[in-house]
Amino acid sequence: MNAKEAKLFKIEDVKSPVTDKSSLRDLIERDTLYVDKTEYLYRLIESRSSLYFLSRPRRFGKSLTISTLEAIFKGERELFKGLYIDGTDYDWKEYPVIKFTLSNLDGSSASALASDLRSLVNFNAKLYGEKLEEEGFRARLRELISSLSARGKVVILIDEYDGTLTDCYDKPNIDEVRSTLASFFGVIKDMSEYLRFVFITGVSRFSKVGIFSKMNNLRDISMDEDYATMLGYTKEELLSYFAEHIDEGSRKTGMDRDEYIAKIKEHYDGYRFVPDCETVYNPVSIGYFFTSGK
Repeated sequence: MNAKEAKLFKIEDVKSPVTDKSSLRDLIERDTLYVDKTEYLYRLIESRSSLYFLSRPRRFGKSLTISTLEAIFKGERELFKGLYIDGTDYDWKEYPVIKFTLSNLDGSSASALASDLRSLVNFNAKLYGEKLEEEGFRARLRELISSLSARGKVVILIDEYDGTLTDCYDKPNIDEVRSTLASFFGVIKDMSEYLRFVFITGVSRFSKVGIFSKMNNLRDISMDEDYATMLGYTKEELLSYFAEHIDEGSRKTGMDRDEYIAKIKEHYDGYRFVPDCETVYNPVSIGYFFTSGK
């Protein structure tokens, strides 16, 4: 078989890499291959800062990062056996965690968006058995944070903060959507004394959107050299974690191993988030490559 024309393959007899799984528990319990990124998360958690923002392209592992942070702050140490953070001095204290995914909200009007945000607050309150008395979403969020702080400082994790903004980008009501979201994030700023850690992800960088104007202590690590390879796979991680897949692929396609690796690099490498830093492979694309062969 001509190596350049070789059809790729599906591997069935080695540990499967992650594709579209965004829950750490699901990934670990299904014995799915997980590239250990917990050293980065440990550094974030133990640093002096406590409020972070990270932007990355779609399908780059942001939701899995949120899920991993949630498991850490809930003290679910059993999920991290053998991973970097399990060997550190992290105390595994359990914190109350509020998690929001801000995609697929109704951005047709400010009132519709406010109603959806209120529902998200209610959902989190229900998880902890908290009965809220305030009406508006801002007041209810303040009440929820205050109530949960009796159990310990609160962790807030926000995924896809810009999902609704993207949907409304070319709509006449974009300003009222932006204003409503800004007021939501303003509550988080106002309640900072009750918070242990805040982590926000999205596709667009906040400096281009302007809804975090009140959060002057928010640290943007999107182009921080120390976290440039926190999401995505480095060459070293690819060769280490996926060695069996690479060997099997080389054998089945008839390609020389180095040629096979070069072909993977050609298609899936090249993301660089800080100038002159190492490039990374798209993690979801790599997962699909090794499981579906395309």
